[in-house]
Amino acid sequence: MQGSDMLKQRWVRIVPHVTDTMLLLSAAGLMFIINQYPLRDDWLTAKILLLMLYIIFGFFGINHGRSRRLRIISGAIALAIFAYIVMVAITHDPFPLVEILS
Repeated sequence: MQGSDMLKQRWVRIVPHVTDTMLLLSAAGLMFIINQYPLRDDWLTAKILLLMLYIIFGFFGINHGRSRRLRIISGAIALAIFAYIVMVAITHDPFPLVEILS
């Protein structure tokens, strides 16, 4: 957020892409290990879609947002999505907040 010179280093630009790739590969591997698949299991469909949204918002939040404000908002949304992914993973319910709030 401070416009660090570190953002110009090659490894800092590469690591987020490696991490995102590992997250997607882990999701694919998990599907085969537990024999549950998107579009058949609602919670897993939600988790995969949320993971893709997390990657998109994280992409803009790290350094691709045009303004500091956009980067902050994108980063906050990415963190909220991450928390929702964790809730979906724990409850195996695509709408865990409905269960928690009721």
